[in-house]
Amino acid sequence: MSQVQLFSSPACQSQLYAIDVKAISELAKDALELPPRQRMTLARILLELSEDDQEFSPQVEAAWEDEICRRMKAVETGAATTRSLEEVFAELDRRFPS
Repeated sequence: MSQVQLFSSPACQSQLYAIDVKAISELAKDALELPPRQRMTLARILLELSEDDQEFSPQVEAAWEDEICRRMKAVETGAATTRSLEEVFAELDRRFPS
């Protein structure tokens, strides 16, 4: 088993991680064979679970996937109204003055 020792990010201080390069390569190869939408879902799950206190829930993930699809469809069909970033920040400044 080929392993590489990598230092974690500064946020994790000086913890050391051993990474099985062959296993990671196989996982990446398998992930790249997924359709794009499934790759994005997998990436989101992995990012969300990168925190120690996070747990995976298929029901929650399915609900988020439905919500994301609903919102994307609303934008694509023109049913959703959009605003510029400047408008959003101006409203936030009005609602939450510093």
